[in-house]
Amino acid sequence: MQDKLLLVRNFYGSGKISESSLCVRKSEDEIRLPFPTFELDDKNPCKFVLIIEEVTNELQPLLGSNALGEQIASKCYESISISLGDRLVYSHKNHYALDILASNATNQKALLDKVLEDYASYTKTNDVLNGEYNIKIQVYQRNPREPQLMSHEAPYQLTDYEQKIKTITICILLFSGNYDIAKNDEQKHISVFGGFGHLGFFMTDLALFGNFIRRETNRSSANLIELFTSSDLVDKCFSEGLLVITWGIKPWHYYITTDHRLLNPNSEEVIKGSYKLRSDIKELSVIPGNELANWPACMERKWPIIRLEGIGEKVYLSLHLEHGRLGNELIAKYFLERKSEENKDIDPIINYSFI
Repeated sequence: MQDKLLLVRNFYGSGKISESSLCVRKSEDEIRLPFPTFELDDKNPCKFVLIIEEVTNELQPLLGSNALGEQIASKCYESISISLGDRLVYSHKNHYALDILASNATNQKALLDKVLEDYASYTKTNDVLNGEYNIKIQVYQRNPREPQLMSHEAPYQLTDYEQKIKTITICILLFSGNYDIAKNDEQKHISVFGGFGHLGFFMTDLALFGNFIRRETNRSSANLIELFTSSDLVDKCFSEGLLVITWGIKPWHYYITTDHRLLNPNSEEVIKGSYKLRSDIKELSVIPGNELANWPACMERKWPIIRLEGIGEKVYLSLHLEHGRLGNELIAKYFLERKSEENKDIDPIINYSFI
C-alpha cells in the first residue's frame, strides 16, 4: 500500500484558512482545484495532516471517519488531466487571531520560530500518474483525543501538545473514472492511544491465548508476569504465534497503529522488534501489561481492538519518535505490520526506554 501514497505532510496552522486548493502545474499552465470552505475555531492553532493518495482498485482500504474523525467537507472533480512531470501543489493561507495567540508562550515561540506561518504550501512532482483522474477532496476534524487506556504510572499531563488542539486531516484521493471508490472499505480499528506504565502492553487474540495458557499451566488463575520470567511459558507463547508484547518501557503516552499513513514521515524509528503471529489472527486486543499479574481477570473486560491486515506470520513492532514543534514534546508511536517473510527468529522489544 505504501507505494500508493503520493504525498504525506504534518504541519500546524490556523483553524481559519482561505484560498485552499490543489493545483496541477504543467509546463505551460495549471489546473486549480479550490477546496470546499469550512470554518473552524481560529483562537488556537490546529495540527494539519495532508495525505494525497492514488486509489488503484476497489479492494484498497481507505482512511475515513473511523480513523480521522468527523468529515466536515467534501468535494469531487472529474476528468482532471495529470501527466508525468506535472507538479501537485497543495496550498492555503492562515488567518490567526493574534491577540489570542500572543497570550500563550508556546504559540508566541511557534510564531517566532515560523512553526506557525501565514502560508502553507507543499509540492510533489508526479512520477506515477498519467491520464485522466477523478479527484475527491475530503476534510476531517478530530478533537483532542483522550487515552483509551491509562496507567497510574503514565504522566498525568498529556505529553504532546497535539493532544490539546484539533487535528485537521486533508485527504485527497486520485482515481481513474472506470470504477466507484464508494465500494472501497474504510479502515477500522487501526489505532489505539493509551498511557502505559513500565510493564507496557500486550496484543493477542484473547480466546486463543486464554485456551493456550489454561492448557499449559493447568491453573484457573496465575501471575503470568512471574511465570513469563521464571519459566519458558512466554517462549511457548511466542512459538505458537499467540503473543506480541513489549514491557520494560518508559511510562508515557503511546499511539499504537497498524497503518503507515498515520505515522509522521519525519519521525525516527528508534527500535524494532520481530514476532510470530498466527496468520489467521487478524484482530488483536490491546491490553496493559500489568493485567498479566491477575490472569485471567482481564478476560472479563472489553479492550480496544486493533486490526492487522496482510499475509504471513512475521510481524514487526517498531517504535517511532516525533519531536513535536509546538511545545517540543516527544510523541511516541508504535507501528505494527505483518510481512510475508520467513520467520527465522523472534526478538521482542523488552526493557527499552527512549529517554
